[in-house]
Amino acid sequence: MRIMAASFIILLLTGCSAGENAVIEQETEAEQTNTDLTGLPEYAALSEEIDLNLYSAEIESDDDKNRIIFFSDETGDRVYKSNYTKSSQQLDITELADGDRIFSKVLDP
Repeated sequence: MRIMAASFIILLLTGCSAGENAVIEQETEAEQTNTDLTGLPEYAALSEEIDLNLYSAEIESDDDKNRIIFFSDETGDRVYKSNYTKSSQQLDITELADGDRIFSKVLDP
């Protein structure tokens, strides 16, 4: 009986440790992905409006006119969308769950 209880505790502790590691890996992955954004003109506004430590960025498209970036949570669900219009330097950030635009502004050069 004691062996079974000890085995259960070891398994429980191992599971907790693995879960903590998974969270750390997700945060590190988001940080690595989001460091690629630091050179973008819209980075300052994005980092003010979205906690970039919690969401991973995926640049969906980046052409001569627009750059569209989706921000996903740890489960991979897209939470935010940013649309940067290069010619006017207009940045719009939309919260996808309810479709609300949380930021809409022409950025300073």
